[in-house]
Amino acid sequence: MWHVCFICRIQKDGYKRQISKTLIQKEAMMHIE
Repeated sequence: MWHVCFICRIQKDGYKRQISKTLIQKEAMMHIE
């Protein structure tokens, strides 16, 4: 579940780069669930 920490870290640090916006969104859905 590293993606969860990754998402939280991005949101917390505001490091919203255009690395994988789609991937982040997809993982975010899993994070919410």
